[in-house]
Amino acid sequence: MFFKVILECGHVGAGNCHEITKFIESKDPVTAFQIAGRMGMVKKKKGLRGVKLLKRISPEEYMYGKGLHPNTEGFSTIRWKDLKSKRSAPTA
Repeated sequence: MFFKVILECGHVGAGNCHEITKFIESKDPVTAFQIAGRMGMVKKKKGLRGVKLLKRISPEEYMYGKGLHPNTEGFSTIRWKDLKSKRSAPTA
């Protein structure tokens, strides 16, 4: 199952936050909720853990959201590990 999650994040003052969207693959909604609540930067509120929305989505929507679909425009398909491997070695 695939899920779109909107999370409250950040330390931007008392009662303030910013929202981010994450795309999660999980076996069920409860596990997806737990994964989302344990992500870095997520506000750790009592019980809700800063999760504002948990919505089941199709595999196609998941791939678009992750930037993995070949027809995706505006999303980067380059992963961090790919960038690290393309860096040139430092010269002396």
